[in-house]
Amino acid sequence: MVGVVVVHEPGAWFVETLGALRAQNYPDLRWLFLISSDPDGSAAASISEILPDALVRPVDPVNGFAASANSVLDLVAGDNGLFLVCHDDIAPDPGAVSL
Repeated sequence: MVGVVVVHEPGAWFVETLGALRAQNYPDLRWLFLISSDPDGSAAASISEILPDALVRPVDPVNGFAASANSVLDLVAGDNGLFLVCHDDIAPDPGAVSL
């Protein structure tokens, strides 16, 4: 499974979001962050620190959330994937993805 997170100028909550994503107990869960806006680079730095194996890709901020999320279809190989698409302001419980 690939967790896809669209990031657009996240706030102070973003570190909590990353910690919650790291705590997920779903086996073989990989993360892809699509960054549409990160003016000071702090979001990318936090991702690298907390989820060092995550992929980070820039996307055009003009496209909005839906188009950015849909761009994952061009970035991830295969047509049988299972995707979890979310915004940068979530903090799911550790078993949420498994459930």
